[in-house]
Amino acid sequence: MPDTAAIDLLRWRTFGRGGLFAAILCLISALSAAFSIPERNGWVTDQARIMDQDSADALARRLHDIQHDTGDEVVVVTLGSLQGTSIEHWGNLLGETWQVGKANGKDNGVVLVVAPNDRQVRLAVGYGLSNRIPDSVAATIISDHILPYFRAGDFKAGIRAGIESIAIQLDPATPVAPPTRSTTSIWASSFSQLIPSMATVKTFVFWGVIVLVVLIVLIFNATNVGPRRRWNDYNGGWGNSGWGSSSSSSSWSSSSWSSSGGGSSGGGSSGGGGSFGGGASGSW
Repeated sequence: MPDTAAIDLLRWRTFGRGGLFAAILCLISALSAAFSIPERNGWVTDQARIMDQDSADALARRLHDIQHDTGDEVVVVTLGSLQGTSIEHWGNLLGETWQVGKANGKDNGVVLVVAPNDRQVRLAVGYGLSNRIPDSVAATIISDHILPYFRAGDFKAGIRAGIESIAIQLDPATPVAPPTRSTTSIWASSFSQLIPSMATVKTFVFWGVIVLVVLIVLIFNATNVGPRRRWNDYNGGWGNSGWGSSSSSSSWSSSSWSSSGGGSSGGGSSGGGGSFGGGASGSW
């Protein structure tokens, strides 16, 4: 008969590993949910609740008219918190996630991000509009037209003034600068690629769970050497075939690591984007 004590010990170890695995999954889920992107609410997403409904509706109509007249998409979003990351990252992240200005493949979108609790503002500009709103112009819009109102505590007026300044730059009658990318924009784009987007984070979490499962399976098999050999003493030959399947599990683990590398790389290149790396930021 098999060693009863060894089998009981194996069962307790299995239950313990299962509980540890469940705790790790809960931790991963909590970390994934810690950084949340607000759902887009049309032209104006007021997560920070700094605008009344009438003001938000009037602003949305103005943004709709701008797109109708110019073909360029401008959206406004207010954030309750930056959630520990930079406002530059938020501008790029929201522009990419919401696909602002990407319907025609021209990257002609603008995202005005306001974080009142963090006292920061970002004007993120798609590279398709870098000739109309270069970084220097974006910085002037923020410093001369938005921040004076924000410092006075009038967020609605500051946003309206910023949008009207953007509309002037997007007006087809306004002269445009040569379509060049400044050194600042290139640096910002390169730096933004070092910051993982949510798509990249989700990819890492997904493959992390896969790799964790594989490692637990391998560890579980490795700790079963003693009991399986004891069982093999009573059932001749069965344990050896069991270890053959363990070898295939190990090779599958290697292929999983290979796929993980490719998946995370793909997620990084699409999420890091950089098509909204242009623009400017300010604080008050």
